[in-house]
Amino acid sequence: MSLSLLTECVVAPTIHCQHCGRISGKMFPSYEPDQEHPYESLRNSYSPSPFEEKQISARIRERRQEMVHLDMEISRLKATVTGMELRRSTIENYVDRQQSLLAPVRKLPVEILCHIFSLSSSSSPIDVFSPNTFVRIVSQVCSYWRDVACSTPSLWSTISVQNIPASIGENPRMLRLVASYIETCVRRSSKSPLTLSFARDCHPRLLGAAQETIAHQATRWESISIPALLLSSILSRSLCGHRFSKLQCLEIDGTDYTGTGEIDLTDAPYLSSLTLCNVRRPTERLHLPWSQITFFESHSNRYGLGELGKLLGLMSNLQSFHFTGDHYEDPDNKYVQLPNLTKMVVNSHPLHAASLLQLLATPALTDLTLNATSALYQGHIEHFVVAFLQRSECELRSLSLRNISLNTLRGVDAMSSLADLDLNETPSVMQDLKVMTRDKNIAAFMPRLQALRFSYSGYLHTDTLIEVIRSRLVSQEEETPSDQFRLLQSASLQISQDLETKSLESLDLLVKETEGSLELVIKHIS
Repeated sequence: MSLSLLTECVVAPTIHCQHCGRISGKMFPSYEPDQEHPYESLRNSYSPSPFEEKQISARIRERRQEMVHLDMEISRLKATVTGMELRRSTIENYVDRQQSLLAPVRKLPVEILCHIFSLSSSSSPIDVFSPNTFVRIVSQVCSYWRDVACSTPSLWSTISVQNIPASIGENPRMLRLVASYIETCVRRSSKSPLTLSFARDCHPRLLGAAQETIAHQATRWESISIPALLLSSILSRSLCGHRFSKLQCLEIDGTDYTGTGEIDLTDAPYLSSLTLCNVRRPTERLHLPWSQITFFESHSNRYGLGELGKLLGLMSNLQSFHFTGDHYEDPDNKYVQLPNLTKMVVNSHPLHAASLLQLLATPALTDLTLNATSALYQGHIEHFVVAFLQRSECELRSLSLRNISLNTLRGVDAMSSLADLDLNETPSVMQDLKVMTRDKNIAAFMPRLQALRFSYSGYLHTDTLIEVIRSRLVSQEEETPSDQFRLLQSASLQISQDLETKSLESLDLLVKETEGSLELVIKHIS
């Protein structure tokens, strides 16, 4: 009995007409499988006879011919699939483009789209070294949006140079790109007012030729934050007309400025906001329209009280004063009257804050924030706070204290008009809370208080805190006329301990009793 080496079941492929799709025949003849399994002959020592060898060779040639035809058909089908995929991708792109024509955003007028861009870019100004600014992102959406963005001057009028790479000075090509980009932004901003912000370590060499462009647009400066060295370099450019007709806000950082040149911005008729950081001898080195300044902020300016008093004395119309840092003591300190000052914020060491308060008198003050950066010398500063308020004879509306006891302010006339109180980490917390309760002895203390914000990270008797809030919700007309006493409207408590269930129930009851007139917020702090 002869055995076959090759037995397999092959289903003959069919041929379809390319035009109508009907079956036109079979590509190859069908082969019947051998009766015996082919692998059995491979597992023993069987050797085919000469006649069987001819049969096997013939079958091999037939199968190889069949493989050639199958490869050709596979290539044809793959080419067909590739063509269909390409066709589908083309149709999909076409559909997407057509669908985009129906997008509601295309119905927006250009003016509204520009306004949306302007509002969105206000929180993301152009940063030369940041790839994720709004203008850069929106310019890459499509060519239409890019054209709209490039033709909207307000998007390019706020320029910031921050987060400067340390190695940029060694890359001349990068320096040229920075200067070119700044010049492009200034050009696209057209006639819009410019808001410029430069990092403390922004050296004039970094801007290069862009200094000429910035100097030439001095009449368009509206707000500028700049190192003193860079400002001096820009003002020295011959193209600068020294006319700052739109300048309103000026911030100067003199950390690394060792030059002796003077900075002249006297021709700035609308300058009203000034911030100085590490600027030495400002009254000698800065020429400004001092009498126009209504907002002044001082950061880390370690000059003497005499220099500070002289500087404040030049600002006759000052309305808001923020002081952060310390100052040198000197004997040349003169009494300074600030008749128009309504808001003052002091963040300093208690000794320096006390000497600053000793220097000033502010009869129009309504908003006072005192943040003693240390709990030491508490009694020293509290004495000067009381003397300052009595000397100023002001009527406070808002008071914020940190590391300063409220108890020392009992009997001060300025507290009778207080409506908003913020106590933060007061050193004698229990005494401060008790003086806020409305017993017969202190009914006149803060009678107009309407908002209380309290923050304390130590242990606290919450019963006293609840009693403070309760006493401020109950009007006692027989003790205090109703037109003089104001009921508490809001209380924000930040405490480190969790309130007991009984305390929470008491506070919840208080809120219900006020029928929603009291806004109570309790936060847990670590």
